[in-house]
Amino acid sequence: MTTHHHRLTRVGIGLAIGTALIAVPAAASGLAGGSTDTSAAKTAAVADHSPNSSKSSTKTTHERGFVLECRGKTKGLRVSATLYENNVYGNDIQIALGGPDGQVNGRALKRKLVEKGHLTRAAKVMFDGKPAKVRGTAYKVGPKTPVHDEYDDAGNHIIVDGTHRRMITDMGLIYDGKRVGLTCDAAFAYNLTVVTESVE
Repeated sequence: MTTHHHRLTRVGIGLAIGTALIAVPAAASGLAGGSTDTSAAKTAAVADHSPNSSKSSTKTTHERGFVLECRGKTKGLRVSATLYENNVYGNDIQIALGGPDGQVNGRALKRKLVEKGHLTRAAKVMFDGKPAKVRGTAYKVGPKTPVHDEYDDAGNHIIVDGTHRRMITDMGLIYDGKRVGLTCDAAFAYNLTVVTESVE
């Protein structure tokens, strides 16, 4: 399994992704809009926004990207896929094959996972020399939803303000000659300003 150097932190009640499959960077707090009103949709990926040195007591980042948390199953194969883009901290993809006791792998990358609404060739992970590829479409739709959250983490006070926008998806995962349709419990784009204040 690929080990990511980013970590997740809680964003508040109903807004956290602390048990998510993928350790993804950046803040994407608040509720996803539209029909994705599930516990997974009320999540956000948050980076370690700790200041790099004691000389910096406040840090502000302007973060844009999306979160896609998807799952599916077919005869003989159960899968999940998490795709994450963030303009500040980079992009991540993680795929699980076979449920909780199966194989899990992921990677961080600079290339975009979605371009003009279509999944790119970068949306893949290798398992024993075989690619597991996510293909399909993911489009932003509907109005932007304002989001706000404040929380404390690792000696810092985090303030998040911005918007979420729902995404509609038509995606599938292809592995070892099988194609599994994916349902995304969380699918939203975000545009956030994240202020990290040292409280130590």
